[in-house]
Amino acid sequence: METPARHSPSIDATDQLPEASLKRPGAETIVSYNPANQHAIGEVARTLASQAAEVVERGGEAQRAWRRRPLVQRVQAVKEVLGALMVWREDLLELGIEELGMTPLEMRRSWWRLMAVAREVLERAPERLSQEELEVGRGLFSKRRERAVAHWRPRGVVACVAGAYGMLESTVAQGLAALVAGNTVVVVSDERAPLLLSSVGNVIAQTLATPGAWTTICGGDDLAEEVARRADVVVVHGSASRSRRVRAAAAERLVPVWGRSPGADVAVVLNDADLVAAARAVVWGAMCGAGRREAAIRRVWVQQSIAAVFTDQVVAEVLRLRQGMPGVEEVEVGPQADFGEVELLEELIDDAVEKGAKLLVGGSRRRRCEGAFFEPTVISGVDETMELWRAPVPGPIVALTVMRSPAEASMRCRDRGGPVRASIFSKSVSVAREVGLQFEASVVGINEPVSDLPPGYGSREAACGGLRDRDAVEALRACSRRAVMVESVPGFGRGLSLRGFADAERQQRLLDAWTALRFERGVTRRVTQIWNHLRPGS
Repeated sequence: METPARHSPSIDATDQLPEASLKRPGAETIVSYNPANQHAIGEVARTLASQAAEVVERGGEAQRAWRRRPLVQRVQAVKEVLGALMVWREDLLELGIEELGMTPLEMRRSWWRLMAVAREVLERAPERLSQEELEVGRGLFSKRRERAVAHWRPRGVVACVAGAYGMLESTVAQGLAALVAGNTVVVVSDERAPLLLSSVGNVIAQTLATPGAWTTICGGDDLAEEVARRADVVVVHGSASRSRRVRAAAAERLVPVWGRSPGADVAVVLNDADLVAAARAVVWGAMCGAGRREAAIRRVWVQQSIAAVFTDQVVAEVLRLRQGMPGVEEVEVGPQADFGEVELLEELIDDAVEKGAKLLVGGSRRRRCEGAFFEPTVISGVDETMELWRAPVPGPIVALTVMRSPAEASMRCRDRGGPVRASIFSKSVSVAREVGLQFEASVVGINEPVSDLPPGYGSREAACGGLRDRDAVEALRACSRRAVMVESVPGFGRGLSLRGFADAERQQRLLDAWTALRFERGVTRRVTQIWNHLRPGS
């Protein structure tokens, strides 16, 4: 596989690429490995934490020129970016399959979501970023009626901290929305998956032809923390520990932060559910993308009366899954990001079994594969005493827990802080609605795994300390400052003015009378009282 720079159009004709994304002689580099076979597929230059200030400063200089472009021109520029990405689609899909370990289906789903979200951003940007007429000054004490207009202005440099999976539909989509809003973007890629974002960044940077408008750099958590400490907006994806560090750094300057971390999505299977359909949905929601998606089902609640039958159905579905080299073999489940994830998953499964859980399928690394493969796993009897219950660990695991009633499940989830999203399976939609309302979930899918729902179905609070997840359309305004211009409009008559300190006693009596008129009984008496206070000589 070629290095990221070779994935950019006209690389032989120009060198106007983001400096940090190119391989520099003598510089420390980060090597990207195919997680399915551990073969090196390319490398990018490492950006040190000490260089973060320079990178953000360069982005700020570019933003001062970029924001002066009218919105129409910015929208047109991002349309050209999407066209350029489509030209390089096959190369980028191939690189994503090789570097991320995605199956061809999952990689194409991620690409489709990126393009669909970006198109929606472009269509709605004129409406979301246009000025708004506000009505103010209608109270009794308004001296004049006032006219207010709200304008949306870009904040500056937006830092997008990427995770190791699904960065097209999250990081890239958010970055494109920030561009449309008039900001410049600095993308900090994960050390385990730098090539795809660097290649996408090269295409975007050359298409924009504005040096510094889009910069892709790669480094560890220290780099992400330093960039967040200097940026004007931060969007963070990835592990909970990384999100905490980035949020703490951004909090020093009180800049807006949002994003997504692996959540605590749950599925609830009621005793009247279609067990075959529910089992297939649960297995898909838990194991699609090898369980590495940020929105994946982490725990499954099953009513006691159907637990045995449903468990057998889930086991049968899992045994049909094929695991191997994505893009080379026809498989449904790919590898983990690295062997560190595999070892962690093994430790969690061993801990759960020692504490009473029953391992039904899988539970260890796939020995016949040389890459970081963890077998599709089904484990039952998971409870609060086990680390597997508490940790939203990415992996192809269906963790089953038996419940006597939905109320028990919702109470136990509430004690833990509540699920991020919930999928309810029942033949009765009305019953599913009732159960869904018991869970403290921002989104509830009825007979549908919520991990499949597009982000436009509502924001959610991620498991990492309530980190808010915004879709790219929301990001248009979240990346902007709301500035309100207020001006007095003459000709609407003179009202009661309470400005200044003159005649404070009379103003106090006016306020008391008006408060009584608005919030007490006896309207006629109060109107007479306020009139007496307003008469000359009173």
